[in-house]
Amino acid sequence: YFLQQLNRLICLFLQMAPRLLIIGAGPIGLEMAVAAVQSKRWDVTIVERGNELCANVVAWEHVKLFSAWKLNVSDRGRKALASLGADTPECKEMGEETEADYPTGKEFLDQYLRPLGEYLAGSERCEIMLETRVVSIGKSSKLLKGDMGQIRRKEASFRTL
Repeated sequence: YFLQQLNRLICLFLQMAPRLLIIGAGPIGLEMAVAAVQSKRWDVTIVERGNELCANVVAWEHVKLFSAWKLNVSDRGRKALASLGADTPECKEMGEETEADYPTGKEFLDQYLRPLGEYLAGSERCEIMLETRVVSIGKSSKLLKGDMGQIRRKEASFRTL
């Protein structure tokens, strides 16, 4: 009986999606989370030190970006927003942009990053932890220098504090 239960638990564990930890909920962290969630191969935890997603961008929301929308948004992100019914920024081809195609940090936040955050918050595969500080990342078991390249090292999971 015990072995049957253990086998059942192992099978359930193997069916669980691996968890991806993303440190920082800035533009790159959100894009990575969207890609991982949409792949359906990963469950995601986003850890953000600030009190809101993209807290760093909020600090420079008054600044006009030096690159146009096309260089600041991904096709994957645009599709995620379209699935919510949200408007997505128009992305003109390089060389066809006007001054209006260069958003401020606030426009980037309001028209793209915050809606991406809403998309992720609505996903069963994503957990968002605000006001959380990562102080240490390491392997969960004692490994020695001689373990480099060994299967034991590869199989050891990470531990985050």
